[in-house]
Amino acid sequence: MAELVFLKKHTEHLAANSKKSYLSAHKKLLKLLDCENLEKQSNEELINVIQNTKQATHSKNVLINILLLIKREVYGQSIAEFESQREENNKTILEENKTKSKDSKLYLPKYQELVDHLDVVYDACDWRAFIVNYILLNYHTRDMDISLNIITNKKDINNDINYIMLTKKKASYVRNQYKTVKTHGPKTSVITDVRFTEACHKFLKETNSKGNLFPSNSTNYWISRCTCGGLPEGNIYKICVNHFKTDLSKLKYMCESRGSSLNTLCDFYDIDMDLTEA
Repeated sequence: MAELVFLKKHTEHLAANSKKSYLSAHKKLLKLLDCENLEKQSNEELINVIQNTKQATHSKNVLINILLLIKREVYGQSIAEFESQREENNKTILEENKTKSKDSKLYLPKYQELVDHLDVVYDACDWRAFIVNYILLNYHTRDMDISLNIITNKKDINNDINYIMLTKKKASYVRNQYKTVKTHGPKTSVITDVRFTEACHKFLKETNSKGNLFPSNSTNYWISRCTCGGLPEGNIYKICVNHFKTDLSKLKYMCESRGSSLNTLCDFYDIDMDLTEA
């Protein structure tokens, strides 16, 4: 089946769980529609089926994203209706988060939803959003760390700002400005992930940003436009901490990458182990 061949090729660089998520979503769609492929059904019909299922709005968007991919890449068909519905669902997710707020604490989605969102923005060719979410999920940074320029020429390096030095196959993410830089010094992370380097190259090619990841200094605003349900950076970090709270080596990595400490983690987060002697 052409759809399955495409999805396996499309996900070959992803982690096992992400691959499984794509294939499971495709299988679910075929079951919902009682069909062998997704070529003939109209976009309106497909959207109606998904929107009328009893599942979380985020889960509906995962299915819509699979449809968008297959219709565009396998069959060369229009995807405008899927993009529109996904945007409407994103607005619903924001409202759902607000209504689930209790005792002034924002309802937080599961870690897997953040991983799924990373796949969603990649497949939607939203390169800025992919870069932002990739950094937040893999380097656990604060807002100011993501205020950066993407450059391709070493002559443009400015050690007073944050930047990504981009080559064909890797990206060197350099942080000269972050909250605890005076304590920990500048940080450099070499990223060889194929999707990340692709996103950086395509961001430069398809925008008039002159390499600036955000078009203005309102970093918080742009990050919330990119993240799952408009979550601020701090809440994404909380989700990651909660997800890995029994994995000491991962927590150590998160602290080191963020420019923080395990003691700080103990003071502010609910951790299921004694880190004070780690």
